[in-house]
Amino acid sequence: MTESNSIDLTSVDPQVLRETVAALAERYPLIADSYYCVVTADSPFQANEQLSAPYRLETQKIQRFVRHEADIQLALMQIAAKTTSAILVESIVSGQGYWLMGHITQGQFRSQGIASLNWHDDVHQFPMAMAYPINIEEHEREQLETFTQEFVQSSEISDGPFRLEWCKSSETGQYYLLGATSVNSLDSYESSPAKAAQWLYSHSGIVESLDGIEEARAMPTTEAIELTVTPGDLLGHVLDIPSRDALGYVMANGNTPEEAAIHAQQAVDLITIHIKTVL
Repeated sequence: MTESNSIDLTSVDPQVLRETVAALAERYPLIADSYYCVVTADSPFQANEQLSAPYRLETQKIQRFVRHEADIQLALMQIAAKTTSAILVESIVSGQGYWLMGHITQGQFRSQGIASLNWHDDVHQFPMAMAYPINIEEHEREQLETFTQEFVQSSEISDGPFRLEWCKSSETGQYYLLGATSVNSLDSYESSPAKAAQWLYSHSGIVESLDGIEEARAMPTTEAIELTVTPGDLLGHVLDIPSRDALGYVMANGNTPEEAAIHAQQAVDLITIHIKTVL
């Protein structure tokens, strides 16, 4: 799997992203556009019915998560001390996560399919597992794909593999756009009927050793194992790291998304990350 292992905004400025969504969403009743605001020196933050804690705060280089309403002003002051950029403030939306993946060629978006995300849905969403391909209601798929085509043309995104990251609200049923990310390749998704990924996580501390990697790689259904840590690394859980120390992932295949997910979990179960707790 060549895409990033956390929800990010690497290819589109977050302020431009949300302004583009707001301009388009009036024609798409499934797309939400009232869950964010942009804070500048001349435009201070004000909570409202559509915008409330918990929050995600973003600039092009900073991302911060705020759980409580009382902490928002301090967080904004801390970010403003580090940058003169506008700060995007958006409410965290609970619901089902999706990736709409495809290719952009000369301003035209060609959908390749949709993946579902099983994520930790607390202070913010970060993925625990992914399954591909999955089906959603046909009218929802059509609206997301048509919206994406207009979004790509409005944003002037460069050619190549691409994904939009969505959350379907469990309360309203609307889709909230979380991110837009260029990826290196989507070729691996075409090599078997179904794919599933499991991300690796651990508690904080010092990595002492990694066991079971070769055994997991040797499984015939394992397609890839990527690790981002090595022995000696210090792991910490801080709120302005979107991945919450995702240590890597396992990608497996199968005849169905459900079967691929079982294979991915079997590989993960072979891997042990030994951590020394640091007080």
